[in-house]
Amino acid sequence: MLIWAPTRKSLDDRGESDGTTVKVAIEQLDDDVFLLMRYESLDAPFPTSDHLFLSLDEIYDECEEVYGIGRADWLQL
Repeated sequence: MLIWAPTRKSLDDRGESDGTTVKVAIEQLDDDVFLLMRYESLDAPFPTSDHLFLSLDEIYDECEEVYGIGRADWLQL
């Protein structure tokens, strides 16, 4: 499974700058392991950074708070 979404904002009040993230993607690596990848352009071939999460709900919550992405915003590739 690989899903992605364009960001509505780059950082919330936790950051000092606006940030550069324009797209994030989620890939399921195992039953309970998910990789969140962050991209600085919509057509970038490789992520700028990635982070492991143990639940999809945790990623959705993080992306909503940090990037302004709601659950209905995700698109499947």
